[in-house]
Amino acid sequence: MRGFLFLLLLLLGLWYAVSGYWYVCKIKNKCAEQTVVVKEKPVPKAPKKIVEPKPVKPAPKNSVPFSIAGMPFINKSGENFYFNQSGRNAAFPVVPEALRNQFQEIKTYLDKNPNKAIEVTGLYTAADDKPSSYDNLGVARAENTKLQLLKVGVKEAQVLTKGQLSNRALATFEDKLTGVIAAKITELPKPAVKEKEVALKDIEDQIKAAPKTVYFQTNSSKIIKTADLKQYVENLKVYLKANPGKKIRVIGHTDNIGSPIKNKELGLKRAIYVKEYLTGNGINQNQVRASSEGPDKPIADNNTTEGRKRNRRVDISF
Repeated sequence: MRGFLFLLLLLLGLWYAVSGYWYVCKIKNKCAEQTVVVKEKPVPKAPKKIVEPKPVKPAPKNSVPFSIAGMPFINKSGENFYFNQSGRNAAFPVVPEALRNQFQEIKTYLDKNPNKAIEVTGLYTAADDKPSSYDNLGVARAENTKLQLLKVGVKEAQVLTKGQLSNRALATFEDKLTGVIAAKITELPKPAVKEKEVALKDIEDQIKAAPKTVYFQTNSSKIIKTADLKQYVENLKVYLKANPGKKIRVIGHTDNIGSPIKNKELGLKRAIYVKEYLTGNGINQNQVRASSEGPDKPIADNNTTEGRKRNRRVDISF
């Protein structure tokens, strides 16, 4: 009996173990192998090698920037004209673009000041060779610098040039001569006035000062010729010959006695007499215009004999 109970308990335990395994592993699926995740330790990176940049040397600056005395010119580029120290190109400047871009300021200033000029002086030394076309290398350098200014529209008459001997060695920058061009603003010289021009100006002032009045003899078409009138006509002839584009007016006037229409005709007739007198003394007839105002422009009182006499006249004017 005991053996039977032992066997029964053994079977019951075995059943419990098998059914428990089946339930847990097959039904609940909790017996699968668990994946073990092993965290890898990060491999430390090698520190970056710091490469220090090589210091950049600043571009050398010219210690002698181009300037213009007497003008508010600010050389923003700090550049100058450069010349070869010797050789066939020693007279021709090398112009940095940054400096060339500022030439327009020079043109604008001179355009606003037509009575001024820029004087360009080229330096040279006693050791320099003399160019074949110029008195010295300084003048050659100044003339070729002038050409650079003319290219941007600066008027040729507003650029003066000259050479100057330097008693010391000329400055250099990167194997080029620099500072050999000096510039300043100056007044343009007034053109010399020739004696003939002075005489013509005096004559012009005299004949333009006031109309010349010509009178006639009483009841006659004959002009009253005075020494003063003859000198006036001579001066007028000289002036009109020198100025063929100029013309004068010969205007006849009358008093107010009689018909206005008749007086207008009389005034024109007397103006024509004066024109013939002028052309007969060498004045070009194409430079004389005859007309009449009749009684319309008196210079004296027509109510008096003397006044009417003064109104009967011919005026010569411009």
